[in-house]
Amino acid sequence: MDNKGGISLEDCRNLSFEIGQLLDAENLVPASYVLEVSSPGLDRPLKNLRDFQRQCQRMVTVFLQSPYLDKAQYTGRVAAVTESHLLLHSDTETPITIPFQSIDHGVVELEFK
Repeated sequence: MDNKGGISLEDCRNLSFEIGQLLDAENLVPASYVLEVSSPGLDRPLKNLRDFQRQCQRMVTVFLQSPYLDKAQYTGRVAAVTESHLLLHSDTETPITIPFQSIDHGVVELEFK
């Protein structure tokens, strides 16, 4: 499950209740159990095209498989994502277009306003 605005605590609670009801009704777990439902959180790595598309307009740090234009990582706001490139805008640097195949992974940066 994924929501455009993220996964809330209420979403996790509702899903836990629904799954628990199904498990109990079907007696799929014969022993006592504890069911945990959680969100992967902000620190989950961004690995594929869809991961980066969901982060449009957010600040991310991108880690590359090998240096591109003399740097192995870039931080910026995701401006565009295509099948072949990621466009990042930074406050301090010129916008950068990174070939998607050179990206190892990315992470979302926390922003405090």
